[in-house]
Amino acid sequence: MCGRFSQTKKKQDIKKGLKVENKIIKAFAETLEENKEEGWAIKKDKPWTWFLIKVLKKVGKEADYYVRARDPLDKHNSGEYLNIDVLFFRNSDYKENRKSNDYDEPVMPIVAVELENNPNENKIVYCLWKLLCLRVSTRLLVCYQTNSYKQELLKKHLEEKILKYDLMKQDNGSLFVIIGDERAIKRQKWCDYYRAFKWKNNRLSELKIFQD
Repeated sequence: MCGRFSQTKKKQDIKKGLKVENKIIKAFAETLEENKEEGWAIKKDKPWTWFLIKVLKKVGKEADYYVRARDPLDKHNSGEYLNIDVLFFRNSDYKENRKSNDYDEPVMPIVAVELENNPNENKIVYCLWKLLCLRVSTRLLVCYQTNSYKQELLKKHLEEKILKYDLMKQDNGSLFVIIGDERAIKRQKWCDYYRAFKWKNNRLSELKIFQD
């Protein structure tokens, strides 16, 4: 099993009034563990995105949030808001408008997620910038690189961009970055594929929950 958590305590922990950010990251890791046989080790771009959207919808359900997400299979009828891949809302706040050609109420999201299936550094930085332009309590960027060396280089590159342009200056929200290593797919464990980081003390500090 990947990660430092117990499946038997999952439901109790998520319902305990944890911080939003802790709920999301914990539920993300646990949902990946539950769905590890479903094919997380995906190299093709669209299936990679679609799998993660399914994971995040399950995360929202477990953590008691309403999830609006893009549909990578139907660009003309996407659930994407603000050109952001996935947004989480409190169930108590959000009421979907069922009328066609109308708009939902302007409720503030609490979590924003970008899923970037292109390993290009500049594209990933753009996705990071999009997230940091939003006024939400938690931002999550999920992306990948072709090997562990580039994975580490990307982490450092993102740190440099955040510091150079003061992207987190006077910001009270949280930032998480999850980076996959395409070469680690051969190891058969999702926790070998993903490394997770949280912005803390002016750097991306690695989270231990994704490690054995």
